[in-house]
Amino acid sequence: MVGQTLTLLTISIGLDPDLFRVGGLTITWHGLITAAAIVVGVGLGVNLGKRFNYGEDDAYGVAVAGVAGGIIGARALYVMENWKSMDMPWEMFRVTEGGISIWGAIIGGIGCGLAYGLWRRLVPWRGLDVGAMGLILGMAVGRIACLVTGDTFAKSSHLPWAVEYTNVHSPGFGYGPQHPAVAYEMIGDLLILGIIALMVLRFRLKAGYAFASLLILYSLMRFGVSYLRVDSAFVIKDWITVPQFVSVLGLGLGLLTMVVVRLRPASWPEQPEPTLPAVPAGQSGPKPA
Repeated sequence: MVGQTLTLLTISIGLDPDLFRVGGLTITWHGLITAAAIVVGVGLGVNLGKRFNYGEDDAYGVAVAGVAGGIIGARALYVMENWKSMDMPWEMFRVTEGGISIWGAIIGGIGCGLAYGLWRRLVPWRGLDVGAMGLILGMAVGRIACLVTGDTFAKSSHLPWAVEYTNVHSPGFGYGPQHPAVAYEMIGDLLILGIIALMVLRFRLKAGYAFASLLILYSLMRFGVSYLRVDSAFVIKDWITVPQFVSVLGLGLGLLTMVVVRLRPASWPEQPEPTLPAVPAGQSGPKPA
């Protein structure tokens, strides 16, 4: 009876991961959805940035730096984990065909975005909060790519739901019904987005708390979900994987950031001051009261 129930509730995904080829370039569902994830994440971050007095040029500059760093970091950490499985050295550059590390994207994206903002002498605290919202939304959308293409592998599901990949070109073909682990993570991402959005937009908590909460909540969630994954290298054999190890570091950084925000002097600005509109030539500015 349990087996029949599992069969009935198993979602079969038969999409070919490859859409088409242009010359020697393969356009994949993973690449297309990842591009969409970048667009929606950047769109949210830039619009919120403008709402908190960050100039549009600066907001896009931070976003572009974050996206570039995220792509490099995502692929770099994946290559570090899976170097032994690559037949040719140039396979490390095939980003459009899948194979990325979300933790690598987080590290690279936050690091490069923050570095650019500091170079531009921007007030970082509220910028980190709105950047966190754009980042976690992009991550949630990006997980759809992993779900439909089957390029992440999870343990067999003994619950009354599962996902199975039936296209012979899917990396997940032949693994049978498995936990939709990336769907769990996508749901977790959206819940985290809701929590930090309330912190920033509804309750207006001290700037920086939302960013710290992102690190803490995502680290805890990813550490747990990783127990269902079977495609990550172990740092310590049969005990802790690379994503779990990085999650521990992320949790520590989040807690440290929470303390720094708590102790930050009230005199430090949380966001840029609003800019006054330019006065047209030949007109006088507003008279003092």
